[in-house]
Amino acid sequence: THVAGIIGSSSTTYSGVAPDANLIALKVLGSNGSGTFGAVEDALKWAIANQSKYNIVSTNLSLGAGNYTTNPYTFLDDEFTALRNQGVFLAVAAGNSFYTYNSQPGLDYPAVNPLVVSVGAVWSGNFGAVAWGSGARDNTTAADRVASFTQRGTGLSIMAPGAIINST
Repeated sequence: THVAGIIGSSSTTYSGVAPDANLIALKVLGSNGSGTFGAVEDALKWAIANQSKYNIVSTNLSLGAGNYTTNPYTFLDDEFTALRNQGVFLAVAAGNSFYTYNSQPGLDYPAVNPLVVSVGAVWSGNFGAVAWGSGARDNTTAADRVASFTQRGTGLSIMAPGAIINST
């Protein structure tokens, strides 16, 4: 819901980057933030089946688990391939546990999957020193500086603002 607000908010205070976009939310995680990749797979299958009907052009998966330098799983490959073949852009969060994993390079699954575009977090401006609940700390911040919490590695596709971002 936070990312949906960043994208599609029509609020005059916190306008989204695409306020006229139509969004479809598919709930795959519980209120505690946990879920299964089976639920993710079901949501991707729904998107494949309904891509043409709803003109689905992109998906966002702000979820994942682990810290991998190579793709350990293939169980979502069929869905990722089908969506790519339909022209759907697949954005997946790189993960927020760089500090937790002792600053070891790697990405969450499914961000490490080469069939998706993995997205790491950078700062959008100078916010001063910031300490995160995980223990990660940014002593200084500035536009395009990598956020201390974001997972990273050779498989990372792109970086985008992702630290202290306002949403509706």
